[in-house]
Amino acid sequence: MSEIEYQFIPKEAEDGQPETDLSITLRELIDEARRLMENTDGDPSRYKPCLEEIIHKCSDAEKALCSHKSCERAEDLRQTMVKAHDLIPDLVDHAFYWENFEREAIDATELLNSVRIALRETKPTSGLYSAACGEVLLRRLEVSNHRSYAGWGCRIVVSNNASTLC
Repeated sequence: MSEIEYQFIPKEAEDGQPETDLSITLRELIDEARRLMENTDGDPSRYKPCLEEIIHKCSDAEKALCSHKSCERAEDLRQTMVKAHDLIPDLVDHAFYWENFEREAIDATELLNSVRIALRETKPTSGLYSAACGEVLLRRLEVSNHRSYAGWGCRIVVSNNASTLC
């Protein structure tokens, strides 16, 4: 007896009706797929694995239906399979958009990292000083000129030789 035939052997469900393992599994996958797509806090990385499981189980169901066309539970499995097939296009879309989002996020992170590295390697030019150097420069100018002007909540010192002090 093959695994597919074994899965098609009827079992008792909660309502006392016989069901197949394959039908139960497909229903559980359909429920999981719906929860994934409806829940905004769900795990979008599960779209593709769930899709692949549904496709695999639908394939198994088709094989089982071909070999057991007259089985009393074949109609239940057929209806469950139709529901699964109806869900596949939406799941494909969700998986596609999630993969694109992940790819874009990786590309954006790489771009930001390259910009950060370039900024770290670039030295200040044309009169720009680091904050530490600017503080030292202001203190020296204040001491050397003894002239300060109030402005913008800080002391600004005017000097002609500012660029040579740092």
